[in-house]
Amino acid sequence: MDTDGGNVQIIYDGGPGISTPGFAPGNYDPSWSPDDQWIIFERATAYNGENWDSGTWHIFKVKVDGSGITDLSLTGGHDDRAEYLPSFSPDGQFIVFGSIYEAASPGDSHNDIFKMDATGNSLTRLTFDPANDMYPVWIH
Repeated sequence: MDTDGGNVQIIYDGGPGISTPGFAPGNYDPSWSPDDQWIIFERATAYNGENWDSGTWHIFKVKVDGSGITDLSLTGGHDDRAEYLPSFSPDGQFIVFGSIYEAASPGDSHNDIFKMDATGNSLTRLTFDPANDMYPVWIH
Protein backbone atom coordinates (compact mmCIF):
# COMPACT_ATOMS: atom_id res chain seq x y z
CA MET A 1 0.00 0.00 0.00
CA ASP A 2 1.01 3.61 -0.28
CA THR A 3 2.32 5.38 2.82
CA ASP A 4 -1.07 7.09 3.26
CA GLY A 5 -2.86 3.70 3.38
CA GLY A 6 -4.26 3.92 -0.14
CA ASN A 7 -3.67 1.68 -3.15
CA VAL A 8 -3.77 -1.58 -1.17
CA GLN A 9 -2.66 -4.56 -3.28
CA ILE A 10 -2.73 -8.27 -2.51
CA ILE A 11 0.61 -9.81 -3.44
CA TYR A 12 -0.20 -13.40 -2.48
CA ASP A 13 -3.12 -14.88 -0.55
CA GLY A 14 -2.22 -18.59 -0.64
CA GLY A 15 -5.76 -19.93 -0.56
CA PRO A 16 -7.77 -21.05 2.47
CA GLY A 17 -4.84 -22.31 4.53
CA ILE A 18 -4.69 -24.21 7.82
CA SER A 19 -5.79 -22.98 11.23
CA THR A 20 -4.06 -23.82 14.51
CA PRO A 21 -5.34 -23.26 18.05
CA GLY A 22 -3.56 -19.90 18.22
CA PHE A 23 -3.92 -18.65 14.64
CA ALA A 24 -6.54 -18.36 11.93
CA PRO A 25 -5.50 -19.45 8.41
CA GLY A 26 -3.29 -16.90 6.71
CA ASN A 27 0.16 -15.62 5.89
CA TYR A 28 2.02 -14.03 8.80
CA ASP A 29 5.03 -11.82 9.55
CA PRO A 30 6.05 -10.59 6.09
CA SER A 31 9.53 -9.18 5.65
CA TRP A 32 11.06 -7.44 2.60
CA SER A 33 14.36 -8.48 1.06
CA PRO A 34 17.02 -5.73 1.07
CA ASP A 35 16.75 -5.41 -2.73
CA ASP A 36 12.93 -5.00 -2.49
CA GLN A 37 12.42 -7.93 -4.90
CA TRP A 38 11.11 -10.58 -2.46
CA ILE A 39 8.86 -10.91 0.55
CA ILE A 40 9.27 -13.77 3.03
CA PHE A 41 6.56 -14.90 5.44
CA GLU A 42 5.34 -17.95 7.35
CA ARG A 43 2.18 -19.99 6.93
CA ALA A 44 0.69 -23.00 8.77
CA THR A 45 0.78 -26.04 6.50
CA ALA A 46 -0.50 -28.74 8.90
CA TYR A 47 -1.98 -29.14 12.33
CA ASN A 48 -2.22 -32.43 14.20
CA GLY A 49 -0.96 -31.29 17.61
CA GLU A 50 2.68 -31.67 16.57
CA ASN A 51 5.56 -29.44 17.72
CA TRP A 52 4.15 -28.88 21.20
CA ASP A 53 0.72 -28.01 19.77
CA SER A 54 2.11 -25.38 17.38
CA GLY A 55 1.49 -27.38 14.21
CA THR A 56 3.74 -27.22 11.18
CA TRP A 57 4.63 -23.80 9.74
CA HIS A 58 6.70 -23.20 6.63
CA ILE A 59 8.62 -20.16 5.46
CA PHE A 60 7.83 -18.99 1.93
CA LYS A 61 9.19 -16.34 -0.37
CA VAL A 62 7.34 -14.61 -3.18
CA LYS A 63 8.35 -11.90 -5.65
CA VAL A 64 6.70 -8.54 -5.02
CA ASP A 65 4.59 -9.00 -8.17
CA GLY A 66 3.11 -12.22 -6.69
CA SER A 67 5.07 -14.64 -8.86
CA GLY A 68 7.80 -17.10 -7.96
CA ILE A 69 6.22 -18.49 -4.78
CA THR A 70 8.68 -20.90 -3.14
CA ASP A 71 8.25 -23.01 -0.01
CA LEU A 72 11.73 -22.60 1.50
CA SER A 73 11.07 -25.09 4.32
CA LEU A 74 10.11 -27.81 1.85
CA THR A 75 12.97 -26.96 -0.54
CA GLY A 76 15.49 -27.10 2.31
CA GLY A 77 14.16 -30.35 3.78
CA HIS A 78 13.17 -28.89 7.17
CA ASP A 79 9.43 -29.07 6.58
CA ASP A 80 8.41 -30.87 9.79
CA ARG A 81 8.86 -27.90 12.16
CA ALA A 82 7.07 -24.74 13.17
CA GLU A 83 9.21 -22.00 11.60
CA TYR A 84 8.41 -18.38 12.43
CA LEU A 85 9.36 -14.74 11.96
CA PRO A 86 11.76 -14.88 9.00
CA SER A 87 14.12 -11.95 8.46
CA PHE A 88 16.59 -11.38 5.59
CA SER A 89 20.24 -10.62 6.26
CA PRO A 90 21.39 -7.14 5.14
CA ASP A 91 22.99 -8.65 2.00
CA GLY A 92 19.89 -10.76 1.21
CA GLN A 93 21.91 -14.00 1.18
CA PHE A 94 20.50 -15.51 4.40
CA ILE A 95 17.29 -15.73 6.39
CA VAL A 96 17.15 -16.02 10.16
CA PHE A 97 14.06 -17.43 11.93
CA GLY A 98 12.77 -19.13 15.06
CA SER A 99 11.94 -22.83 14.96
CA ILE A 100 9.95 -25.11 17.25
CA TYR A 101 10.44 -28.85 16.78
CA GLU A 102 9.28 -31.73 18.94
CA ALA A 103 11.32 -34.74 17.84
CA ALA A 104 10.78 -38.37 18.78
CA SER A 105 14.13 -38.16 20.58
CA PRO A 106 14.00 -35.36 23.19
CA GLY A 107 17.64 -34.56 22.48
CA ASP A 108 16.69 -33.55 18.94
CA SER A 109 13.81 -31.30 20.04
CA HIS A 110 14.34 -27.55 20.10
CA ASN A 111 12.89 -24.07 20.41
CA ASP A 112 15.78 -22.15 18.89
CA ILE A 113 17.02 -19.72 16.26
CA PHE A 114 18.19 -20.97 12.86
CA LYS A 115 19.71 -19.53 9.70
CA MET A 116 19.31 -20.77 6.12
CA ASP A 117 20.40 -19.40 2.79
CA ALA A 118 17.85 -17.54 0.66
CA THR A 119 17.00 -20.76 -1.23
CA GLY A 120 16.03 -22.64 1.95
CA ASN A 121 19.22 -24.71 2.07
CA SER A 122 22.30 -24.70 4.35
CA LEU A 123 20.24 -24.86 7.55
CA THR A 124 22.32 -23.87 10.60
CA ARG A 125 21.16 -23.93 14.21
CA LEU A 126 22.43 -20.78 15.95
CA THR A 127 21.22 -21.33 19.52
CA PHE A 128 21.26 -24.41 21.76
CA ASP A 129 19.54 -22.95 24.80
CA PRO A 130 16.98 -24.94 26.83
CA ALA A 131 15.01 -21.69 27.16
CA ASN A 132 12.72 -20.26 24.46
CA ASP A 133 14.93 -18.65 21.79
CA MET A 134 12.69 -16.98 19.22
CA TYR A 135 12.01 -13.65 17.48
CA PRO A 136 15.31 -13.04 15.65
CA VAL A 137 15.67 -9.97 13.43
CA TRP A 138 18.58 -8.89 11.24
CA ILE A 139 19.49 -5.25 11.72
CA HIS A 140 19.98 -3.38 8.45
